[in-house]
Amino acid sequence: MSDHPQPFRQSLEEVERWLQGTSAKRSASELGRDYDDLVPLDARGWLRLDGQDIILAFGRHRGSSIEEVHNHDKSYFDWLVSPAGGLEDEVITTLRERFN
Repeated sequence: MSDHPQPFRQSLEEVERWLQGTSAKRSASELGRDYDDLVPLDARGWLRLDGQDIILAFGRHRGSSIEEVHNHDKSYFDWLVSPAGGLEDEVITTLRERFN
């Protein structure tokens, strides 16, 4: 999971120093990759492509790959690919084909 973008791309202390202007890092891009750096897979941008990985950019598994969620929290994956999950039909089909 450490290879994927995280909600805080640097340590919380570094983000605080950056916000206060005391960090050596002056631009947001210097803090590391962000979800906006990844190609959206769905219209809402909830799922992002990181090479061959599909990364969740929302919810309790934000920053995790779909594969990690499928392997460690199957009930969440099942909810995500259900009509209640809110994803588009094409995306649901893609996920089901890839992981079932």
